[in-house]
Parts: sequence; C-alpha cells; structure tokens
Amino acid sequence: MRRGTGRSAGDAAWPFVVGPGNRVAHAAAHEFLRAPAPAFPHLLVLGDAGAGKTHLLRTLRRALLQETPERALLFAGAAEFVTQFGFAAQERRVEPFRKKYRSAEVLLFDDLQALAGKPATQEEFLHTVKDYERSGRRVVLTSRAAPESVPGLARGLAARLAGGMRVSLDPPDYGTRLAILQARAVRMTFPPAPEALACVARQDCRSPLDLLKLFDRVGGLRNPGPLTIEAALRDLTGPQTPGIDLARVEQAVLEHFGISGKDLKSARRTPGLVGPRRICLYLGRTLTGRPLAEVGRFFGGRSHATVLHACRRMEELMAAEEAARAEVAAVRARAGSR
Repeated sequence: MRRGTGRSAGDAAWPFVVGPGNRVAHAAAHEFLRAPAPAFPHLLVLGDAGAGKTHLLRTLRRALLQETPERALLFAGAAEFVTQFGFAAQERRVEPFRKKYRSAEVLLFDDLQALAGKPATQEEFLHTVKDYERSGRRVVLTSRAAPESVPGLARGLAARLAGGMRVSLDPPDYGTRLAILQARAVRMTFPPAPEALACVARQDCRSPLDLLKLFDRVGGLRNPGPLTIEAALRDLTGPQTPGIDLARVEQAVLEHFGISGKDLKSARRTPGLVGPRRICLYLGRTLTGRPLAEVGRFFGGRSHATVLHACRRMEELMAAEEAARAEVAAVRARAGSR
C-alpha cells in the first residue's frame, strides 16, 4: 500500500536541505522510522508555516519506499482526514474509512492543527493513533504549534500526543539558505550566477518557503548577475526610514519645487513637472520602503513599471550629476531624513 494525498506528487521535486535549524528533526525522524523498537510511541514535528514540515514528510516517504518498496505507508493531511471522515459518517461508511487510515505500517500525518474545532473528527483521530501505538506501528505528525497550545484541540488528544517525542524546524541560517537556492538553481535552464544566489541568501527569510518565494520573484531572470539581483531585491524589500510616509514625501517635494499636488499627480509632462515627479517617486520608494505598486497608486495612479523606471533613471542622474544629487538631498532633508 502506498496510499497518500496529492501532496505526494511532488515527492521527487526537491531535495530536503539539512542545516543547523532542521538537522535534529531530520535525524530523529529517520531514526524513529528505522529503529526496530523506538523509545517513544510517535514523533511530532513542530514548525511555523513554510518551515518545511510537509517537505520533511515527503522526504521520509520517498526514503522509506526506496528502501522497502513493499512497505505500507499512508501520507495524509489533516484537512483530508476531516473531509473524508465527514463524508464517511454521513454515508455510514466509517468502517471503510477506518480500514484505510488504520491499516498502514506508517502514518505520516500533516498539519495536525487543522483538526481544531472538530470534536468528532478529533475523537476518531485519537482512536486511530491509539490503534497504531497498540500494535507498535509508527506515526509521524506535523503541527504549527504544540497540541496543548492549539485552540479548539481536545485535551484528551493533546494529552495523548504529549507522550511522544517532539522536534522542531527552526529558521534556516545563511548556509542553509544558500544551499536551498543552489539546489533550486541546478534545475534551472538559465541558473543565476553564484554571486547572485548569495545576494538572495543574505536576506533574512524566516522560512525556506519565504526564501523560495523571494527567489522566484527575483531569481527567475535569465542568467542575472549579482547587481541585477541586488537591484531587484531593493525593488522588493527597499529600506524604510522611520517616521516618513508617502504624504510626507509629497509635501516635501511640493514645498521644495513650489508646485501643486494636482500638477504633481497629473499626466502632464512639462519640464517643470517631470523632474519633481521623478524625485517624488524615487524618494517615495527609497524612504518609505513601500511596494512599487503602492507608490504608483499614491502618486497619481501610476504603474509599478513607471515607478521602477523613475527610480532607475534617478539613480543614473545622481551617479552622473552633482546637481541631481544636491536636489535629492535637499528634498530628503526637507522630508526629515538625513
């Protein structure tokens, strides 16, 4: 039996990168499933959303099936368990449901917290866990929080799960983040340069999922160099100067150039408006760190691309002209940023 959910479709997609934040959980899970007689009845893996809990279960499933293809495994998510149990109860087919969930040698159960607030389903799952434990079979569970801390989870189930071993998946360090990106890059047709990967890895992403989301947004450029990646990262995660918002930037520009807000936000492209508008978009982005689209909407409903172009053009002018640097510095000082 190799039953499981659609989650297992990605089993072979990406390797599980081991680092200081997940090494204990990874080793404990493999040891628990391989030991002839484990010292604890079940294993609970804790971690925030995106920490790699589902990925770890997929890795365990793949490893076990490679070692013993005939081994009966069941990979299931709590949401699926809830849905199928509700249907089984309604259709009076609880016994086939129980046969499915209680006949495997190993149960890999994802997202325990999704059982919260469903007492009948929790009771069914409690008896499922007891059935595995009585026969010496293995259960590995994941959850975003300890069972006793999940609102709406029954005390009896939480108490039962307190008897197992607990391990956690902690945020990845720089080395792990870099290794994750390298594993993704080797499968790309046009992988970024190593220096570019390092630029992304230096971002303080709290989970592998957040890291890969960021990489997918900036690393999908064809063969980008580190400067391209750094520019893209600035576009996405620009620094914010405390106390300065878009309205304050606008007021500083209006006062410095002596123009009206209506003219600044208009579509007119007269020489007296193009320069102030460019500075306004540039400082609106760099001083507040707000998303490009939000800056554009605030300053006359302009597009993400328009703001990005204005910022890059302003950087070019500042690099080439002292007058441009002085003008931006004066407006920045008026806005309250030194």
